[in-house]
Amino acid sequence: MDNSTALTPAASHAHATALSAPVSAAAQGVFRFMDLPAELRVQVYEALLVVGKVFYRTNWYETEQDAHLEDMERYRKPGLGLFRVSKEIQREAEDVYLTK
Repeated sequence: MDNSTALTPAASHAHATALSAPVSAAAQGVFRFMDLPAELRVQVYEALLVVGKVFYRTNWYETEQDAHLEDMERYRKPGLGLFRVSKEIQREAEDVYLTK
């Protein structure tokens, strides 16, 4: 065995400690959305949820028969999947969705 690459007991312990130490979110490349200021989060919610025109329909048959829904496919749909991310995001985003 080559002793030039062997770690001393102290170095081995330091190496093992460094490997098991928790890594910060920034070092892992994790983006913490809830750490953004509320004003920026609201801008994200608006971009995802506020669309130019809202089409209300009670059932699929109404979509096929009602003239006011003819151009529905030309408009962007709101990103409602956002409400399933977390309860905290749902509470914040719901205010934007229902009031804008």
